[in-house]
Amino acid sequence: MQKIISSNFFIFSALFLLVLSFGIFTQKTNLFTTEVANAGVLDNVSGWAWANTPQSSGAPTTGTNQGVGWISFNCIDREASEGKICLDRNDATFNSAVNIIDYGVTIDLNTGDFSGEAWSENIGWISFDRVETGDPDSDDIGSGSGAIASVDASTGVVTGWARAVSGISGSGGFDGWVKLSGTATNGSPYGVTVNTSTSEFSGYAWGDSVIGWVDFDPSNSNTGDIGVKITGTLNQAPGPMNITAPLTGLTGEAISYTFQAPDGDTPPDDVRYYIDWENDGTVDAWYPSSSTYTPSNTSYATTHTWSTATTYTVAAWAVDTKGAISPIATKPITISVPDCSNNNDDDGDLLIDEADPGCWIDPTLGNTPANYDPRDNNEADPECYNSNFDDDLDGVADANDPGCWIDPALGNTPANYDAADDDENNCGNGLCEPNTKENFISCSVDCTAGLEEF
Repeated sequence: MQKIISSNFFIFSALFLLVLSFGIFTQKTNLFTTEVANAGVLDNVSGWAWANTPQSSGAPTTGTNQGVGWISFNCIDREASEGKICLDRNDATFNSAVNIIDYGVTIDLNTGDFSGEAWSENIGWISFDRVETGDPDSDDIGSGSGAIASVDASTGVVTGWARAVSGISGSGGFDGWVKLSGTATNGSPYGVTVNTSTSEFSGYAWGDSVIGWVDFDPSNSNTGDIGVKITGTLNQAPGPMNITAPLTGLTGEAISYTFQAPDGDTPPDDVRYYIDWENDGTVDAWYPSSSTYTPSNTSYATTHTWSTATTYTVAAWAVDTKGAISPIATKPITISVPDCSNNNDDDGDLLIDEADPGCWIDPTLGNTPANYDPRDNNEADPECYNSNFDDDLDGVADANDPGCWIDPALGNTPANYDAADDDENNCGNGLCEPNTKENFISCSVDCTAGLEEF
């Protein structure tokens, strides 16, 4: 985490800070007029960071303290030491002799986004608001909109930027930007993190040659002062959505789906499920509804039907009562047209769809509209009605095979013949029939050893 600097740097820094401080305090009224920080008592970030320009001899924790010094994240932290009370400068009762201009930094506990301003007595306001800072030149987490800094509630990693307002003009080459995570010139990573259990900050940000390394936990330097901390706990987003469903299906078929997602908090928040059946960015269904929630990890079963044959991707995610969003889960499914409706000769018998006995409800009734099943996904003729083919190799086929009889005891009669039976094998009908080559070895469920003929 070294930042190599020249031996003339310190002279430059001292002169720069002197000029900068003069500019800040001679223009104090203008800076205070433009600050937009929320009231300190309402802000949930407090404590102090220490900005220490790094030395050429080592990492940010070594060398003498020559940076811009303390950075306050909440005016409340100054009340006791200064004997003053934080108050909105627009309040009619504001008196600089007894009041500190209200300011502070806030982190949205649901989204992790930063807002508001911190204060340095040497360089003034340090803003987390894009409307004041403008857009960073690189690594903009919001891509030109929204927050310029945010913390990931699940990992505690802070990304983005802050900016000293006094650097916006670019005077003296100082642009005021402070990067909250990145890679140092020696290739080592640096960054600020938040302990998701204690809500305490740690690590370093980098503010270039004037601000230097910013230590968010200076209590580790035996200063006796507290580091930066959040009042409250970052809301953990619901866990990944689990989608249970088949990978294939048919047009017009009601496909069964089950959705389930746990919340990340202890105790868990209630959740709402969002379902996008075609992953086109449009929410098609909610559970329990678009305005209500269900307990964490609830299993929701439903069905969906597609009318067009293609491959779809189903997307789903969960949102808790505080607005935190789970990762989006996806599940592909390939929908095809049933064999008996696809205008193909799927079984190679030169017959297609309604003309194929394999698509008839009762093969003996022939090709009639009432007897045609377009939803049948097996065009192959039933074994008991497939041109007298001996499917079970017992020497008899179709109507002559006991495997095609409704009741084997009644013999071969038209009323006892089940032409729609797709299993010509008569094993399992409760009768040991040696004439059909059944024996204890070939059909032990029907034949008992020693009683059948071989």
